[in-house]
Amino acid sequence: MKILKDSIERAIIDNDPSRMVFRFSKDEGHTKSFGYEWTKYSRTYSDAQLGVAVSMAHMEAVLGFPAEFLKGMNVIEIGCGAGRFTEIFADYTKHVVATDLSRAVYVNAAMGRPNVTLIQADLLDIPELSEPIDLVFCRGVIQHTVNPHQSLKRIFDYCRPGGLVIFDVYKKYWWDKFNFKYFWRPFFKRLVPMEKFDQFINRHDEFLYKTHHAYLKIVARIPIFRVIIGKTPFYFGVNWEKQYKHLTHKQRLEIFKNELVDTFYAEYDQPMTRNEIIYTLAEIGQIPYSHDVFRNYFRYKKSENSKQIRVQITKNGIFQI
Repeated sequence: MKILKDSIERAIIDNDPSRMVFRFSKDEGHTKSFGYEWTKYSRTYSDAQLGVAVSMAHMEAVLGFPAEFLKGMNVIEIGCGAGRFTEIFADYTKHVVATDLSRAVYVNAAMGRPNVTLIQADLLDIPELSEPIDLVFCRGVIQHTVNPHQSLKRIFDYCRPGGLVIFDVYKKYWWDKFNFKYFWRPFFKRLVPMEKFDQFINRHDEFLYKTHHAYLKIVARIPIFRVIIGKTPFYFGVNWEKQYKHLTHKQRLEIFKNELVDTFYAEYDQPMTRNEIIYTLAEIGQIPYSHDVFRNYFRYKKSENSKQIRVQITKNGIFQI
């Protein structure tokens, strides 16, 4: 697939012309923390490294259909990071264009694959491509942009009419200001450099991991206490023992460290409610054909209509009124 807009430069990795990234941004902008994170923990979630289909299962949950259905598609993955999903797309699609503003794109796991094009670019300024895109996939990205409403609308511009636009956005809750992540993040970002924090958790990873899970077990013994403390900054409820019981302890420990770094250092983190997302995209004439209320996964078939519409949200679906 050809890029129809000149890039700032073409970065060739390890003097191998097949390992190339097209640059359309001078720097990482607000994604520096993700550049550090996904360069340091570039293969934490790689199915090829884990030997277990963790990323495949996650990707199919977001897509809402099996990966086999991607056959023959041109896909653009917005916010590809180190390529945990890119390498799967490369196995199934005709072509995948993987983009990211951060430097993580330079360690993408699918680099060098003949049906993969890697681009460093802002979500709002991805270059024009020579072939129409059948699927836009954007997972774990929208809430980390400067303006999530603008970003949501923009990703539809990269898809052909009738193509699929599938994404997620962190779900907004009324107690978010008391959430462990949102409460403590300003403190860590202001007082503890990310590199220093990463060094600390790598020195004390076993102790931190065991202490965290021991705390979860204590809290779980008193259900009402768990409910109350769960809405305070003193409870981080992720249980890696249960969530990844099919992995080895070493693999779980690596995910634990990765997610701790991820928790505290994002420049922007702006969750949205289901209604905010649906009403935002109704402004450009789009209605989801499927969505997961619990995880805020959304699946759209792009309508040729781009004029604002009114919608009604019901338990039986979303309708134009």
